[in-house]
Amino acid sequence: MDRTSLIKKGLVVAVILLFLGMSINPLTVALIDFTKVTEMNGNSPPSTPIFLGPTEGFVGESYFYTINSTDPDEDDIYYMVLWEEGAYPFLGPYASGEEVIVSHTWDEKGTYPVLAKAKDVNNEGSGFAFLEVVIGEIIYVDDDNTAGPWNGTMEHPYQYIQDGIDVADSIDTVFVFNGTYYENIVIDRSIDLVGKDKYSTIIDGGRKDDVVDIITDSVCVSGFTIQNGSLFWYATAGVRIKDSAFNIIENNIVQDNDEGVWTKGGKNNTISNNVIKKNLKSALWIDGKNNVIDNNTIADNGWGGHYIFGLQQ
Repeated sequence: MDRTSLIKKGLVVAVILLFLGMSINPLTVALIDFTKVTEMNGNSPPSTPIFLGPTEGFVGESYFYTINSTDPDEDDIYYMVLWEEGAYPFLGPYASGEEVIVSHTWDEKGTYPVLAKAKDVNNEGSGFAFLEVVIGEIIYVDDDNTAGPWNGTMEHPYQYIQDGIDVADSIDTVFVFNGTYYENIVIDRSIDLVGKDKYSTIIDGGRKDDVVDIITDSVCVSGFTIQNGSLFWYATAGVRIKDSAFNIIENNIVQDNDEGVWTKGGKNNTISNNVIKKNLKSALWIDGKNNVIDNNTIADNGWGGHYIFGLQQ
């Protein structure tokens, strides 16, 4: 093994030890050839585990992961999973090649590097497997909660959708219970906005402006009736997406607006499985590149169906 390879291997080890809260000089570690050490004692370590499971989730939910390693000597194997900073015991022993299921619940939202390793009964350790898990929060909205308090929990949901959006981080989901919400909402962060049922979870713009205005990337809006945008301003819409990318508008009813879904300068947006009907002008006014328009039901719009500009997919 050349010096460059040793240094790279040592740096990886240093990162792992820093995760465990240990201080170390990476250049010192890089001079140790662990393969040769293993060869000297006549025992081979198990393989780096195959570690699989969800990479996104929510605070307070349990998530299950599978871990599996094989040992060249057919020795039994122990496993350790470092879910968060701290010490975790080895689990086992298990037979070489046996798939093991482990679970974890996160108490705070954030992005977590999760490391998993194996060792055999002779204490020879494998390399580390790595997953990055993003844990968000579900923020609840229910227009029936008129008296408060309001903190976005299931017990005390926000009364208005915009309030839920305004406290959300980019890894969160805003979940809206059935009801009619008389709002013109602006989504300025990369969240999922989910209605309980598209027939009975209604965002009504009151003829004032766009009903849903998306001004950032990577937003998903699904499960709503979106209606009654303004009929008097130029190019107002049930859903407006301007200069934004990778947004998803799916499984909604978009009706009784000036335009149904309107985009300008956006790219790589997906508009699918919606019912877009009875809008004053077009159902879809799409100006941008590589947008995906798929499986929408379009009916009874004033100017017909689609006005599409730029390169579409």
